[in-house]
Amino acid sequence: MKTKDEMSDLDVRKIARIKDKATSKYLEVIEFAVSNTERTCIELPPSVVNSPVSFGNELLDAGAILPKDDNVLKDLLTKVAKSDALEQRVYETQVGWTQNGRAYVTIDGVIGCVAEKIVGVNRSNKVDDASGRLSINGTCQAWRESVATLARNSSSMMFTICVAMAAPLLYAQKQRSFTICMFGKTRTGKTMATLMGASVIGIGQIEQMITWRLKDARLEQRLAEYNDAMFPIDDLETIVEKGDKAKYLRIRNVAYNLEQGWSTGRHDSFTMAHGGTHEQWRCIAVTSCEKAVVDLARSVKANRQPGYTLRCIDVSLLFD
Repeated sequence: MKTKDEMSDLDVRKIARIKDKATSKYLEVIEFAVSNTERTCIELPPSVVNSPVSFGNELLDAGAILPKDDNVLKDLLTKVAKSDALEQRVYETQVGWTQNGRAYVTIDGVIGCVAEKIVGVNRSNKVDDASGRLSINGTCQAWRESVATLARNSSSMMFTICVAMAAPLLYAQKQRSFTICMFGKTRTGKTMATLMGASVIGIGQIEQMITWRLKDARLEQRLAEYNDAMFPIDDLETIVEKGDKAKYLRIRNVAYNLEQGWSTGRHDSFTMAHGGTHEQWRCIAVTSCEKAVVDLARSVKANRQPGYTLRCIDVSLLFD
């Protein structure tokens, strides 16, 4: 039978303390065993960790293996609560450039040398959405030998990869967001070209791309996840509303909102309950349609303003 000290060291321990810059609050990372061979972690507010009953309930709900004896359990939880975290970590307010351009924050980490240990952004308040979920798989060399080698045979694929590489440079050039709409007949590779660019940022399958089957408020919420990056959206044909007018109005509204770079301002109570900041972004959105946006405008007898032309750029997928 394990002693209380062994139980504290091996089964439950505090491994880190995280400052969430978005809310200016702290979380403590607790590691524990869920089986004889598997360990996992949860993040809890310090007030929960310092309450043995609440702390114990959170661990049980997360599948932790805990002592059966109540006194042993209480001693263990108290000892963990009073222990010092092994390291200090930071959640940034959002992804993208930080520290005056010296580092680039990703969802789960940071690229660049910074004094703080940045571990990405806090996604605990985010809805777990399969579409648009960024991930890491394989190596840079494997991507070059497979995706990049294949893309050399297609100008549209090379174009979207260049867009993905260029999007982080908007920060350095002090440029605002804009939208690109690739157009061409069906089965000409519009979605595949978009996917090629999306693979640079961590989307590897068509079904993982964000679609237009989202309300504008939800689409706006997703934009902040792609700050200083490419924002790939599948074909306009996926919108719920049918007809050229619906497509034209939808992409026009999104293009204007995207260029502004700020989420819709809401009451402080709502903002604090959803991450603690009015989110912002700077990105290049890429989507596609069978018709050019200018042709959509003509078909519904709409007057396309010059400012809209700059915010939403038509790119032909095929040469005449």
